[in-house]
Amino acid sequence: MSRAMLKLLTALNAKLLGFLTPQRLWSYPLVGFAVLVCVALYDRLSGRGLLNGISGALGGDFLSFYTGGSFVRLGMADGLTNPEAQLAFQRRLLGANVSDVSVWVSPPYFAWVFAPLSLLPYPLAFLLMVQVSALGLLLTLRVFVRDLKLESSALRLGWFALQYYPTLEWLLNGQMTGLWLTVYVWVFLLLRRGRDEFAGLVLGCLACKPQLALGLAVALLAARRWRALAFAFLSTIAWLGLGVLTLPKAMLAYVHHGKALVSLVRDVGYHTAGLHGSFEFATLLLDGVSPRLAALAGVLLILALLGALVLIWLRTPWQPKSRGWELSMAATFALGTIASPHLYNYDLMLLMLPLFIAMANFSVVRDVPLDQGPVLVTTALLWALGLIGPTLSIIQQQVTLRVFGFSAALQLGVVGTVLWAFLVWKASSHSLSARRV
Repeated sequence: MSRAMLKLLTALNAKLLGFLTPQRLWSYPLVGFAVLVCVALYDRLSGRGLLNGISGALGGDFLSFYTGGSFVRLGMADGLTNPEAQLAFQRRLLGANVSDVSVWVSPPYFAWVFAPLSLLPYPLAFLLMVQVSALGLLLTLRVFVRDLKLESSALRLGWFALQYYPTLEWLLNGQMTGLWLTVYVWVFLLLRRGRDEFAGLVLGCLACKPQLALGLAVALLAARRWRALAFAFLSTIAWLGLGVLTLPKAMLAYVHHGKALVSLVRDVGYHTAGLHGSFEFATLLLDGVSPRLAALAGVLLILALLGALVLIWLRTPWQPKSRGWELSMAATFALGTIASPHLYNYDLMLLMLPLFIAMANFSVVRDVPLDQGPVLVTTALLWALGLIGPTLSIIQQQVTLRVFGFSAALQLGVVGTVLWAFLVWKASSHSLSARRV
């Protein structure tokens, strides 16, 4: 890094630190949350029936989960790869001639999770799913607070996370991010307790959303945690076995349909500005120049992030409960999340785990959390980009389209997450050096 760039970053960091007073740190997220809740209430109250006034169907993506659960329960699993059949079902369910289909994109065996919910009326099933996943996460955070001896309560952590826009987006959009965050937290806690076998079994549950397991699997491989990997493999095989035994035709169709699912997120009609996956970072930036170049850059970026995870665990001794180990895990979960080839804005809620781990390892001074330095600044930027990041991407897409004739956007949330992870890992390296001295 050049001296001029380092000087610029230092000056920017100093200015932002001056701006991040305790009052702003605690009041701005709350104000943003209040505004977003008002918008969400207007969206629902201005709608008719199961359709919101602004955002489409009540529950958003939960519509696809309800559809998948209904299809496997009713013996219609072949429709899991048939958008037309799903659209027809959703039109009957919503009682409206909607034009957009909420497509099932998960592995077929995951649909069994929603089969019991599909017995309930759609609004009740949506509310129950949100309540159960939120309660499960809160109970898990209670264990997290106890194990890491945090002064904050689980409810306070939950309230803290709720003010981060991707969390609210998870709740309103009927996504499963709360479940995946619960899985992440338990993997961390079990590894911290030295229960590698159980951590692996829990990690294997990400077979339902395998891209989220990629970074963690590589980190465990680099750390030579063979038992955790072996039990994760067994858990994954169990999920695959469920699919093969109960939905063989749907499983085969899903494999053949995989290419269409990949191309979906590069479709003009898809909300690409919300994409934050490593591969999608490259496609957002370079697809307009050359799709082949974008694909190559995307693969190289995935490999670079996975290489960074390998580097972390080649240099970090496996000493659970030490500050260096915990901060390295925080960096791992952050990089592992972004290393996922496909990641949407609501999935950024997963960054709450690395943030909570960092909070547990940095002291709080004058009501200001973290280090009152670069980690605090990058955390504030990530917080802001969770809300305005997609909007900034849309602006970039529109400007570049007018100026250059093609769309391009630098997804700043990805850059910020990588920078945050680097700074936290740097802090972990300092802890390890201090221990050696």
